Amino acid sequence: MRYSTQANVLWMLFIFDIAGAFATISTRPNIDPAEAHLTGIKSLMEVPKGFYFILIVTTICLVNITMVIVITWSQLVRDSGAFYLKSLVFFVMALTFIIYALQMQQITPHFSMRIRGDYKISSFWLLWLCFLTIILILATLVLIAKMIVGV
Repeated sequence: MRYSTQANVLWMLFIFDIAGAFATISTRPNIDPAEAHLTGIKSLMEVPKGFYFILIVTTICLVNITMVIVITWSQLVRDSGAFYLKSLVFFVMALTFIIYALQMQQITPHFSMRIRGDYKISSFWLLWLCFLTIILILATLVLIAKMIVGV
C-alpha cells in the first residue's frame, strides 16, 4: 500500500481535524441544562447558545471522516484493491462517527421545537436535520461548480 505525498498530507490534516472536533466535544461542558420549548421554524434564532457551535463542529468532523474514507479507499483501490482493508477503514470510521454522536448527544443543549401543531423535534434530531441541510447545500454547490467548470 503506497500513498502519494498529497494524499498523506490531506489524510493527516483530516485526522487532525477529527481529533480537534473530538477534543472540542469532549471538553465542552453542557451549556444550557434547562429545558426550553420553542415553537415554529422562526424560533431557530432563539435556540440556546452553543447549538450552532456544535452544529459547525459536527459538520467539520463528519465531512473529515468522509474525506478520510474517500482518500483511503481511493488509495486502496489504486494499489491493492483488498476488500478487507477497505472494510476495516469503513468500520473504524463508522465507529468514530458513532462515538462522536454519543458524546455530542450528552452536551447538546436540551430543547424541543414544536412544528405544525403536535410534532415535536428534540434538539439532538434538529441538529442532525440542520447538518443534513448544510451537507446538501455544499454538495449542490460542488455539483454546480463542476457543471460550470466542465469537469
